[in-house]
Amino acid sequence: ATKQGTLLTSMSQRIYRSTDGGNLWQEALVDFNFGAQNSFAVDSQGVLFALQNSRLLSSTDNGLTWVEQSRGFNFARAISLNAVGHLFVEDGTSGTLRSIDRGKTWSTVLASSNNAVHQNAAVNRLGYPYVLDNLGNIRRSTDNGKSWTVEGNFQEDSFAKMRLDTA
Repeated sequence: ATKQGTLLTSMSQRIYRSTDGGNLWQEALVDFNFGAQNSFAVDSQGVLFALQNSRLLSSTDNGLTWVEQSRGFNFARAISLNAVGHLFVEDGTSGTLRSIDRGKTWSTVLASSNNAVHQNAAVNRLGYPYVLDNLGNIRRSTDNGKSWTVEGNFQEDSFAKMRLDTA
């Protein structure tokens, strides 16, 4: 949900939004010929981001209309924002990518390795990004993605999503 209370969801390659707590839903105005939306994020200024398999979209009007920010991802799975506004994308083949310019350019900050496919990302209330891979590893960065430490390993390959309490 956005600060204004707008809820977003995706289904069948479309984004839907609700401004009344989920009672009524409206389809967003955007061309989604590039696959389903995998993840949403909102920054401190209220800009919404929607991640698809191959591209990133943004909205400045609470999700009514969307514009493409970047493309070229390979099976992107999740997006998150840290406290300083850096975007992190979990890309199935590249690993963890970071953008410091709202999605215009990207750099790899944690490469996929040893059959580990990055599944999800989340940011805690302190602004630290976490990455979950399909091997059960949870990694954390306390320096905006420059270095990463393994915080846990669940020895399980069934994890697909994680969520952190940001309160």
